[in-house]
Amino acid sequence: MNKYEFQVDFTVSFLANSYEQAVRYADSKYPDSNGYTQFIVKTEKVGFYPTADTVKEMHKEQECGCDDS
Repeated sequence: MNKYEFQVDFTVSFLANSYEQAVRYADSKYPDSNGYTQFIVKTEKVGFYPTADTVKEMHKEQECGCDDS
């Protein structure tokens, strides 16, 4: 079994009068629960990018498709 890692890229925006207010709002909307924060985002608006280690492993295992013609 191989490990595949992805960097997930998305932005969470808040309208607020100050940074501190935005942080308080973010904390109340997305509270930390045992070291985890849960977000629900539209998949088509989120970028999933393989990490450098995953790309390296895919090359090693010849899974990357680079040699496909």
